[in-house]
This record gives sequence, C-alpha cells and structure tokens, in this order.
Amino acid sequence: MAASPLALRLSMIYLTTFWMQRHGRIFASSFRLQQYRLLPARRIRALTRLFADSAGSISLTTTRQQEDSLIKEQEGDASIKVPVKFVPFPFQYRQEIEVDIQSLTNQGLGVGRISLASNEHQETDQLTADNGAAMPDKEVTNSSASDVSMSRPWVVMVPNVVPGERVLARVFRNYPSYSEADFVRIIGEPSPDRILQPPCPLSEECGGCQYQHISIDRQRTIKTEHTLEAFQQYGLLLDDMDTNGSILQHCTGTAETFQYRSKLTPHYDAPRNQSPPIIGFQRQMSRQVIDVDSCCIATPPVNAKYQKVRHDLLISLAQQQRKEQDETSEDANFTSKRKKRRKANGATLLFRQDNLDSETISTTHSDVIRTTVLGIHFDYQAGNFFQNNYYVLPLMVDLVLKQATKPLPHENNASPTHLIDCYCGSGLFAISCAARAQPAFTKVIGIEINAKAIDEATRNAALNGLTTDQVSFVAASAENIFAPVSRSNTDYDLTKNDAGTATSSSDFPPDETVVVIDPPRKGCSPQFLDLLLEFKPARVVYVSCNVVTQGRDAKVLVDAGYECTYIQPLDLFPQTRHVECVATFERR
Repeated sequence: MAASPLALRLSMIYLTTFWMQRHGRIFASSFRLQQYRLLPARRIRALTRLFADSAGSISLTTTRQQEDSLIKEQEGDASIKVPVKFVPFPFQYRQEIEVDIQSLTNQGLGVGRISLASNEHQETDQLTADNGAAMPDKEVTNSSASDVSMSRPWVVMVPNVVPGERVLARVFRNYPSYSEADFVRIIGEPSPDRILQPPCPLSEECGGCQYQHISIDRQRTIKTEHTLEAFQQYGLLLDDMDTNGSILQHCTGTAETFQYRSKLTPHYDAPRNQSPPIIGFQRQMSRQVIDVDSCCIATPPVNAKYQKVRHDLLISLAQQQRKEQDETSEDANFTSKRKKRRKANGATLLFRQDNLDSETISTTHSDVIRTTVLGIHFDYQAGNFFQNNYYVLPLMVDLVLKQATKPLPHENNASPTHLIDCYCGSGLFAISCAARAQPAFTKVIGIEINAKAIDEATRNAALNGLTTDQVSFVAASAENIFAPVSRSNTDYDLTKNDAGTATSSSDFPPDETVVVIDPPRKGCSPQFLDLLLEFKPARVVYVSCNVVTQGRDAKVLVDAGYECTYIQPLDLFPQTRHVECVATFERR
C-alpha cells in the first residue's frame, strides 16, 4: 500500500534529523517530537516507525510515556527494562565484564580499568547512532567516543570489592569518562583481606557501610592511602620522607569496630499501593530505602530501642495503608487527594544514646542529653551535631589537646598562651583545652556563627566549673569572625554577647595563639581562610571529616607560609569509607 503523505513527511523529518545527528547537530521539529532537546537517533528511528506504521492515523502530540514504552520494546529482551536515559557506550545495559580492581575511591568504590579494544560486544553502529545521546554532565559525540577508547583504558567503578581482586561486574550506568557496575562474583582467588561472611547480611546492599567485606587492618591502610592522596593532589606530601611517619601517621582507632555508633537516623517512605511498609537505610549508590531491622555498627541500646520503635511503627503504617485502601475503594476522588499528602508521610527517625554506660535513648531532636568525654560534661540537643563514636572521641580530643599545647617551634619553643576554637559548636575543644591543658592557656575563646550554639557552649563551660576568665564564647558573623580577638579591634565588646559572659580583654597575640578549626564537610570558605591568614596565628590545628577539602585548604595555608608538620587520620567510623583527620600547621 502506498505511503500516506503524513508518513512521507515524517520520513523526511527522520532523514533530515539523522543527517544532523551524524554531523553533531539536532534541531527540534515543529511536530513536537522532542522540542529544544537532543534527540538520540534510536528514538527518532522508533518514532518514525511508529508514525509510518500508523499510516497517518496517529496524533502528532506523542507523549514521553509513549516514546519510553516504544524504546523499551526496541531494546530486545522484554524482561529487562532499560532506563530510557541509559547511554549504551561503551557497554550495554547489564552487560557483564571482567575487571581487575586496582584501588578504591574515597567513596568506597573499587576502581578497575578495561581496554575498550578488547570489548567484543562493542559495535560500530552504537558509536555512530547511539552516542549522540546526552550524558549526565556533557554530550558524548561519535568522535569523542572514539578518542576516549583509543587514548586510555576505560574506568569501571564496582562496590564490595578489594584491591587486587579480579571480579565479574554488571554495568548499569555509563558516564562520559567511566562506567558504574554491580559486583557479581569474584573470579579466581579472593583477596586475603576479604571478609567472606560479613556480620551484616545486608552489607552488599545497604549504603551505610562500604567496608564490612574488608579486614579492619586493610580498612585503616586504605584510609591512610586516601588521606595521602587527598594531600598529594594539591602538591603536598610529595617528599618520600613525608610518608614514613614523620608527618603522615597511620590511621588509628580502637578495638571496637562494631556496635560503636551512638546515633542512628533510619528512614521510611509513605506506604505505596500494596507494597509493605519499609523502614531502614538507603541502598548503595541509590536513594531507595531498603528494609533494615537492626544495624550491627550501632550500640546494643540503640539497636534495642530502634527495633521496638520500628515494630510499633510498621504496625501503624500497615494500618494506615489498609485504611487508605478502604477509603479509596469508597471514594474514587480520594486517591488523587491522598497522593498530594503522601509526600509528608515519610520521615527520618532519630535514636541517640547519651553515654556508653547508659540505657537512655532519645528519639526527639529537642531532647537535651548529656555526654561525658574525658571527665568533661556536655549538654546538647539530641538532634544537634556531636561525634557519635564515644570510643574514639576521647582519643581525638586528647590528640587535639596535645597538638594545641606543644611548644611553638618557630617561637623559641615557647608554649602557646591563647587558643581560639572556630566552628566551636557546643564547646567540645574549647572547654576541653581550657579544663585540661598543661600548662594552662591564659585565655580560650570559642567563636561560632550560630548564636544558639554559643548559648549551649556557655552553659557547658559553667557546667564544668570554668569561669569566663578561663573560657568564653561569642557569636560572630562569617565576614568578621576574628573581630572578637583582633588587636586592632577596640569596638568589639565581649561583655555584650547573648550569653552574658564577660572578659577583660579581646587582645589575642597571634604569635602566641593557636587556632583550632573543625569545619563541616565542605571545608573552610575562601573568605574564612582569608581572615585566618590575615590574623596569622602561630599554629593551626585543623580537624576534618573530609580529607579532600582538608587537603584543598592545606594547600592555601602552605602557600601562605605555613608548614604542615603532622597529619593523623582517625578511624572514627569503622566499616565505612569515612575518615576523620587532625592536621597541624606551624607558621614559618
């Protein structure tokens, strides 16, 4: 049968668009095929077949859902639903490949490299037709795909592996310069550092732990290596002498590598359709919540409380789900109304233990709890930040204290007399240094942008019998955070802070002052570093939960005339990829 005029017109659109695709250009058609967007050739071909088969009877307002279902039909195996945005270069969806794992990223993923020339499943048609699709962060063109394959081996990221292993992996996502794959099985012998049966049965699924399959000694070696890499990428610690223990120390921790977390924050979503309610944590490399009935790195009291609350909540969610289903069957309009409210039904729970020798678990963010560290008491709201490994926390506080109080090498080995704790929070380091330093500091001050945290720190100082002459706290803006301690500032009056504390002087001599900083994961802002370098303290003790941003900020300090003299990674979170780090910088 002769083709209809509509089919002929659509064929012309297909031919014209395919020509543009081959030359790296795509324009939206006036027929709303996909306006103002890059249109992969495979989608164009599928739509054209759809239009031609319909012989003019189809509407030209094809929906994205129709397009998606058609593309899935064209993918071959109907049992495998290929994500519409999946880009099949250099591997097909769920293609299995063999990978030699060379190292781990600081996200806990194994890194392997594979030669694309040896990929027998790679087809020329994919390079010329499919690679025009948009990647997550940039477009991959035919020429760039060929260049990548010839210039260097392709990187593949795989979870649940140990460096030195050869594994079978199943690809689920391709990026412009690497692919992500699921771990399938080990090929040959497993690494001697592999734990064949991790304590948690969900260790390969749950995103909370990344290293349960690795021995604790190897975990700490990996964290030491990650710390070194974080500093070396900014040109630091390049001298071999810097890595033999003179500056960078081996990651250290305690023997308590399970049942150590004093805080859990499990999640749950609103019940959906007939699916049973789920309470737990996010799946690896995903935002999907998986069902977790207990956590083997949480302390026993936290787990016991979680299991009880979880049991009661699951019953409540199931009842809510049944009620919704009954109401929906009675009122057809109820479903659409309920869907609008469901987003508010999911939540993140809180379980926090105050001390290791206590059975008290707080589940409300506003609860005030008291934690004791090295004999010093700290009150804070359960939802606020406070380190949650009570085994390693005393080691970290003691380490900061030792680094802060040791003689100043570039000041005739004199002991520092003043200490400033920036990002002081509830006063952990400022109060510990004021109470335990030997010799004692003449003056300690904690500075924080959050005025409520300053109130909390001030009360904690009084709780431990410290006077305002020993330690005081003040809220200062980010633009002027060192104003309370500046020699040139005669206008800033510490007697007028919200907590009502008083001090006789705001004069902190930089040559005798140590600054302790403990910023969030994003590190210090350039503005803060500029103010710090303008103040020029004799020493900076930098505590970080992200060695990558710490290495970045270390570069700024070293370029400004500071010398990095000590780096100690701490295993505050065994079985996970996270590493805490204390670094010391001396002004030359």
